[in-house]
Amino acid sequence: MKIRSSLRGLEIDAYILPPYDEHLNQEMTESDKRVQYLTGFTGIGAFAVVTARSAALWVDNRYVQQADAEIDCEWELYRMNDTVTITAWLSVGANEKLIKEK
Repeated sequence: MKIRSSLRGLEIDAYILPPYDEHLNQEMTESDKRVQYLTGFTGIGAFAVVTARSAALWVDNRYVQQADAEIDCEWELYRMNDTVTITAWLSVGANEKLIKEK
């Protein structure tokens, strides 16, 4: 988890990767598939969140089994629209500075 170690010492406490590119397109070129590159998940519509202590992936219910098979064990896996939201997950480390990838 190189990205987690790269957050240490910076004034960034969390990094959020949305399931779209800088133009808000969900259909992306290979170079824009940051969530896939970071997590290994090849499905669509997933949000990845990384902090210095942990990393989590939120996927649509249709992709839970696929994500479970494709991501490694260092990632926590959550369903979108479930009780554990990104906001709730981040609130454990409340008052952290946040960077959101566009």
